[in-house]
Amino acid sequence: MTVIVLTADGKKITLETVSGPSSYTTGGFPVTFRDLTNVQHILSARANTGVIAEGYIPAASGNLASVRVYWQTGASGTPMTEVASGANLSSITFTVVGLGY
Repeated sequence: MTVIVLTADGKKITLETVSGPSSYTTGGFPVTFRDLTNVQHILSARANTGVIAEGYIPAASGNLASVRVYWQTGASGTPMTEVASGANLSSITFTVVGLGY
């Protein structure tokens, strides 16, 4: 966890860097913002290799956010597809930036 900025109204912008799960669950995996008690927005989510990360805040999350992971199947005209349940993403590092207090 790294606090990047303190805003004028006392909120924090923090960065969490985590390894992906060894068994991904469709819908995303949790990321805990250790320096926040309440995450209000996910400003950025990215992976260090070949997949796309999307951060979101589940209902009543407290200091938790979730990250969905997508990949390109390679089929012509096929949009990004969520990674299958059970996929091992433990070799991928995810960086998630959140805003909260």
